[in-house]
Amino acid sequence: MSAPRIVDSISDVSFLCDAFRARRRLIIDLSSVCWISPLGVVAALSTALWAEERAIIVTVVLPESRAARTYLASIGFYDELDRRGWEPDGDLDVDVEQRVEACLPVTSLSASWEVDQASEILVESLGESAVATNIIQYIETVAVELTENGREHGARCYVVAQSHTGHTSGTAGIHVAIADSGPGFAETLRSFGPLSDAEAILKGFEEGISGTAQPSRGFGLSHVQEAVDVYPGAELWLWSGKGVVLRAGGSFVPATTSRYAGTLATAYFPATPYTPTT
Repeated sequence: MSAPRIVDSISDVSFLCDAFRARRRLIIDLSSVCWISPLGVVAALSTALWAEERAIIVTVVLPESRAARTYLASIGFYDELDRRGWEPDGDLDVDVEQRVEACLPVTSLSASWEVDQASEILVESLGESAVATNIIQYIETVAVELTENGREHGARCYVVAQSHTGHTSGTAGIHVAIADSGPGFAETLRSFGPLSDAEAILKGFEEGISGTAQPSRGFGLSHVQEAVDVYPGAELWLWSGKGVVLRAGGSFVPATTSRYAGTLATAYFPATPYTPTT
């Protein structure tokens, strides 16, 4: 599974769909990567977690680009590889003089208190950055609700948030990404009838719809939708199974694609002056 040079969008992480072909060993090849977004980071880690849960040996081939290696080191990617026992393959040399501070580094979550702790770190980091204070509440809502959803249905999930200048990615703003290795929307919401993966994602945005059967649950994604809708230019992507849904400009755009091992979500808030939509 070889990653493209730039890993920034849903289509860029489609190389991970080959994970289903792995039997005894999964090799995630990042050697060609020169830039990777939080989306790519959590997608790679959750796919490795999916393989580990099936007793498949995981090897991650590190980027040849020193800048990319430096970024991954600075956000704790290598620390997680070491903690999980996933074998890194390649040069670990990084440029210590060009450290990058993440809004929220690689964080693995499996309990509600960990979600709360991660939220505090994110809000504190955003408050110390040049990000306008009126965007922080929306970023926090998206990060917390999506992470809690992933944790609740995927047992363990990964979250990363990063402020980008846009000099490399072309998308200046805040990127938040969450991924889990769980059963996905369709399986979680199977009690609501036979739904395609894309239909199940859309169903999840309806208020009160939850796979937990708890009356107080099922409002998280509607809160995420509100946060994305109120901030001009914001986008939300959700990929579960073979379904992909984009929320942007107040509308949903569903599609069918290759199967992803788990659920992947990413939100983008552009670095533009905030003007509430009416």
